Amino acid sequence: MFDALRAANDKLLDELAKKNPLSKEIIKSRHDYLQKIRAWTNISDKAYLNSFD
Repeated sequence: MFDALRAANDKLLDELAKKNPLSKEIIKSRHDYLQKIRAWTNISDKAYLNSFD
């Protein structure tokens, strides 16, 4: 279910980005931010979980 939701969201964002240059810039900025924050979240969550060992 989540894969289908993500695919539908990606499709909508792609369509919006093609229609509007500002939307394209915002969507790219959001995407770049999420890529960076996911890497940090993996590091911080792992450190937090390891603190219980």
